[in-house]
Amino acid sequence: MSSIRAFPWILSQLRFQLLALLLVATLLPVAFSLAQVSTARREAEGEAATTAKHGAQLVAYQVADLVSDVDAFGHIVEQTPSFWTADDPERDRQLTVLAEAQPSFGGLVYFTPDLQEHGISNAGAAAPASTFPRASTPRTWPRRMPPRLAFPS
Repeated sequence: MSSIRAFPWILSQLRFQLLALLLVATLLPVAFSLAQVSTARREAEGEAATTAKHGAQLVAYQVADLVSDVDAFGHIVEQTPSFWTADDPERDRQLTVLAEAQPSFGGLVYFTPDLQEHGISNAGAAAPASTFPRASTPRTWPRRMPPRLAFPS
């Protein structure tokens, strides 16, 4: 009789062991996978941050070089009295020579203080001379500014 009474207890213990084995066999790989995903995510975020930092530094250096080149060209024009006294076609020629000396410039344009164009390096192009409205022209601003972008930190 005692063996009959012990049998349901052994059976329930066996069920418990099988359930525990099933849970361990299922949850253990999931836990390892989650740990690997978390590690890979942290590594990817670090690589993305490093790449973005290097890209930003590269752009900053390129902008600094361009500003330096523009400053040098400004100094050259400053020291060229014929630029200031020349008519528009002669100024176009001088700007073309300066623009060809620096391939990173798409073109050079000279504007007078009244924002009228009086010299362009690619004067032979089909585009007409640009004229901008005077500063006294009222500006129209959007009534509603676009929403700011929020980036998660």
